[in-house]
Amino acid sequence: MLSSAEKEAGFSFGLQYREVIKDKFFLTLGGVYDLATNVDTKLKYNVVNSIYQSDRPVALNDSVIVYPEFILGQDTTIRSFTLPQKVGLGIALGIPNKLTITGDYYMQDWTGAFSGENYATTNATSMHFGAEYTPDVEALRGYFKLITYRLGGYYSNYYLQVNDYQLKDYGITFGLGIPVKTLRSSINVAFTLGTRGTTEYNLVEENYGIITFNVTLHDLWFRKRRFD
Repeated sequence: MLSSAEKEAGFSFGLQYREVIKDKFFLTLGGVYDLATNVDTKLKYNVVNSIYQSDRPVALNDSVIVYPEFILGQDTTIRSFTLPQKVGLGIALGIPNKLTITGDYYMQDWTGAFSGENYATTNATSMHFGAEYTPDVEALRGYFKLITYRLGGYYSNYYLQVNDYQLKDYGITFGLGIPVKTLRSSINVAFTLGTRGTTEYNLVEENYGIITFNVTLHDLWFRKRRFD
């Protein structure tokens, strides 16, 4: 089975407002909006019945030849649909260089895009929240005061509804930002523990764990050094 898709140019818009109060507190509000986009899809499939594992036919006698595969069906389907618009809102607040608390919400209405015997698309929503805390970014003693501690969570309603049940995905995340003093950089480690789906309605539930590593590099550019 082969599939391909052609998508028209998509456009996204964003807006952000940030306010800092007496260098002790900050508040950031933001929003994003993705325009609806037309997508053309092409699906080509072959249904083959294999009798035995080989790519060569077998001659039973002078008049009977058995081929290893029989094509039961093949077709090419071309369909156009609209990738629906997407709206997102977010907020962040906290204490500069110490505490940050965030939350966001996304919505994308897939209702009517696809449907079948036991499935259909519906309105998709997702919520995310998180907190990040660094005890003292300027601490001269106490390495643990420089580490950034992170905690978060998420809950998503998928755009797909199967057997009258809307698929869901939810979980929690933990993380650390471990500083490297000499490079002014940090090593980030995160762990996600989540659940997707359900064992009800003749469906499958998946419990998963994901470990993520990345490195954040800091450097100074376009500064001229001076010596006495």
